[in-house]
Amino acid sequence: MLDLEVVPERSLGNEQWEFTLGMPLAQAVAILQKHCRIIRNVQVLYSEQSPLSHDLILNLTQDGITLLFDAFNQRLKVIEVCELTKVKLKYCGVHFNSQAIAPTIEQIDQSFGATHPGVYNSTEQLFHLNFRGLSFSFQLDSWTEAPKYEGSCDALELFPGECIC
Repeated sequence: MLDLEVVPERSLGNEQWEFTLGMPLAQAVAILQKHCRIIRNVQVLYSEQSPLSHDLILNLTQDGITLLFDAFNQRLKVIEVCELTKVKLKYCGVHFNSQAIAPTIEQIDQSFGATHPGVYNSTEQLFHLNFRGLSFSFQLDSWTEAPKYEGSCDALELFPGECIC
């Protein structure tokens, strides 16, 4: 099981390697090749019919991580942690997800701070929490669980002449 540090809006990695937003596809592939004993079962997904109009995806199936690269410039634009049970994650050196700590929507929200509400995909029964360049997905049993999370980002109402001091 990979033990990785999450740096929001920047990267996911450890002492030996790091996937950084904006890195070229070739650099990510070089990391995967160099560490093939640790990172195994990588799927490469792309559109054969229209390769420049659909993202190129490196799916680290054993580790529950998906790397999305822009089709045109082939640079990493999203790091998605889709299966939180397959990877240990820490933020600022503190684990928020491991075999001993079950990840929850509330825990991820508290660690990273919601900038906008999550999104529920009823077809996949997945609830997505998105941050700049980083995304977490949670399996929800039904739509009845989703509403309590969907509107979790409170709005601050300011009137003319008011300020936050």
